[in-house]
Amino acid sequence: MIFTLHIYLNNILLMKEQIKSLYDHMQENLRNYEVTDLTPVKKLSAKLDIIARATDQLRLYLETNEFENDQEEISFFKNVKPLFVCEQFFAQHIFNIETKKKELKEESAIRNYFEQELGFTRHYFNQHQFLYQYFQLEATELDSILFKRGSESSLVILPETPDLDPKFSTKGDYLFAKFIAYKRVFEYLTSVLFPATEREELKRTLKWTGDKINLIEIAYAIHDTAQINNGDIDIKEIISWLEDTLNISLNRYYKMFGEMKDRKIVSPTRYLDHAASMIQEHLRHGDAFRPQVPQAVSGSKSSTKK
Repeated sequence: MIFTLHIYLNNILLMKEQIKSLYDHMQENLRNYEVTDLTPVKKLSAKLDIIARATDQLRLYLETNEFENDQEEISFFKNVKPLFVCEQFFAQHIFNIETKKKELKEESAIRNYFEQELGFTRHYFNQHQFLYQYFQLEATELDSILFKRGSESSLVILPETPDLDPKFSTKGDYLFAKFIAYKRVFEYLTSVLFPATEREELKRTLKWTGDKINLIEIAYAIHDTAQINNGDIDIKEIISWLEDTLNISLNRYYKMFGEMKDRKIVSPTRYLDHAASMIQEHLRHGDAFRPQVPQAVSGSKSSTKK
């Protein structure tokens, strides 16, 4: 659930206190219904009622509070409203999945159905590939078109949406709510298809097969950009984590990092530069992109064996 948690934490931080209180109250009520003995239909009905009432209160808040500037309006429709609306899409989708699951008797049939649903979510993301990448990358270039009410644009990439209230809707907030909901559905299906024990087994089989110096570049990039624990972590801890996860020994990491500074012909961060260019290629070509095993990208002759 890493992705969803990241989205939730970032977006909740952007909420004003009154909206955050409304959101927290909605979440608490939804959690309470998870542990009731109601039938699935009544439970879904109750959840949808909770979400509808919270969304109506959010609409009322908007009617009685003006945005201070364009950026505040964009933030509301990009980061806040989708967190409310996504709950409706998520609840309905999970209800449909669980209802269908009960109709299936054999474990193989259930697994096959879950795999089909996983394929459906992938298809949805591919169907809206450009805007999904925009969502994933947390881009901002089109925000004034996607998240300002009444914006006009001839862009063909804009999706068709239901005929929603123009005072409470933009061209992008409905789609972003669906992206969040379907990511959660994807995570749910993955957790069922690949239980924690299987994921742990997969982790034990992962092995770094590139040059050691490339992994050391990654380790220092993580450390120097303070990506873990808000930077409150030593490079040695990051190295140890990568060694355990990827079954490799990096016992000479400090000396090899020093050798990076002595590179004369190639960039000191050759691997990271190459990785950035490959990501750009992936973004340009989408699903048609196929990773290729590089031929000693770093120029290092380091072995990957322990």
